[in-house]
Amino acid sequence: MLDPLLATVAKRAKRAAQDDQNALLDAVRRHKGRPTAAQVLSPDSDLLAAWVGVTRDAIDEAYGGGRVAAGGEATAASDDFATEVAAVIVLPVRERIAAAIDAGEEGDTGGLVERVGARFREWKNQTLENALADALAMAWSRGVYDASPDGTVLRWIPLVEGRCADCDDNGLEPTVKGSTFPTGQTHPPAHPGCRCLLAPADVLSGLAANA
Repeated sequence: MLDPLLATVAKRAKRAAQDDQNALLDAVRRHKGRPTAAQVLSPDSDLLAAWVGVTRDAIDEAYGGGRVAAGGEATAASDDFATEVAAVIVLPVRERIAAAIDAGEEGDTGGLVERVGARFREWKNQTLENALADALAMAWSRGVYDASPDGTVLRWIPLVEGRCADCDDNGLEPTVKGSTFPTGQTHPPAHPGCRCLLAPADVLSGLAANA
């Protein structure tokens, strides 16, 4: 379910990232003198609102799919959760871009433009799609979690056993909703790049019985 969503949202996200880059470089060039990050970056709240718009359809689909898998009804994610997901995608690179703007010598506007461009290229070509995949996995598992009744025993499902010791430990510890798994989370992901999923233990038992 998540792979087709990733392919679609990745295209939208890369276009949005290019628009963000163009807007920032234009602000840098129009600024008199060498700017600080605070002078040319849009407020975090504006950035998050824009990226909620970019990712909302995919997040709602993933979240609703998780709810259905847990036996609930497909509903949209809350606005707060959509903003939380957007933060996972864009705030880490925002910090790197801010550092690139504030680094360097006074008057070094040309070097600043090069550094900002390099951060955006790295993000678009190397890390953005991974962050989107993290976000979709997070949304799906949150849907499972929210649709599961209180008292449900939840199982952490590693994508590949033996790849991550922490996630393997989580997979060995069925946990009642509201309690945390050994890594401290109530649901996946446990770390960037985590592709584990969540499932109610009774749903898994039913699937096994019908197999």
